[in-house]
Amino acid sequence: MPEAGTRMELKGFTLLEVMIALLIFTIGAAGLIKGMSQIVTQHTRLEDKTFANWIAENRFHELRLAKTFPSPGEKKEDVEYASKEWVVVEKIIKTPNPFMRRVEISVQLLDAESNSTKQVHLTTGFIGNL
Repeated sequence: MPEAGTRMELKGFTLLEVMIALLIFTIGAAGLIKGMSQIVTQHTRLEDKTFANWIAENRFHELRLAKTFPSPGEKKEDVEYASKEWVVVEKIIKTPNPFMRRVEISVQLLDAESNSTKQVHLTTGFIGNL
């Protein structure tokens, strides 16, 4: 108990110190949130590119393993894969060599809301008629 006439010293933070600490915390938290948002966006993009690559490679190998030599032309198909809607555009193009065909497989992600597509991956290769 303090004696009469003596002043008791209180210890603690001033309002200014608390406000500066909150400002520093807010700036740090905002930077962390922005960084995490970029990580999530990048993860989604890489996931889409990986799935699109798998779809294109599978389609290319199906053409290679088919019993018939592919005829020139274009084919478009809707595919559901990994709980997403994809559009696969397959182009078979003649080459100067009659025993070779150029194959271009474009995989596009379908946006159901706007009914538009966004190209995610393009695979190009050649198939020979042996």
